[in-house]
Amino acid sequence: MKLTDEQRGELKPIEDDFANTCQQYQKPTNPGLTPPRRRFGRRAQRRTTAQIKAARQQLQQVWAGLRPYRVTAVNQIKPLLTPDQLADFRRSAKTNGGENHGQEAQ
Repeated sequence: MKLTDEQRGELKPIEDDFANTCQQYQKPTNPGLTPPRRRFGRRAQRRTTAQIKAARQQLQQVWAGLRPYRVTAVNQIKPLLTPDQLADFRRSAKTNGGENHGQEAQ
């Protein structure tokens, strides 16, 4: 989507705020679920099915917790866009962000 310099300036604080919120939500609540890292050439520990399931549930909780912030960001962004840009934004939200994001862009 092509934005004017003025639009970029107006969108920057919204993007920064959402990025900061995302970082807070991405901090693991269970350090045992953080991605394995290689240490001193050893292979990363293998995950059990229960650990994988727990990590997926944690990720789902993170995305659910971010939903109100996404809705707020979308509602702040929409008035800054032209009708053509808004149509592109909605299409992009539907194709790139899944159905929930598409609904938020409406």
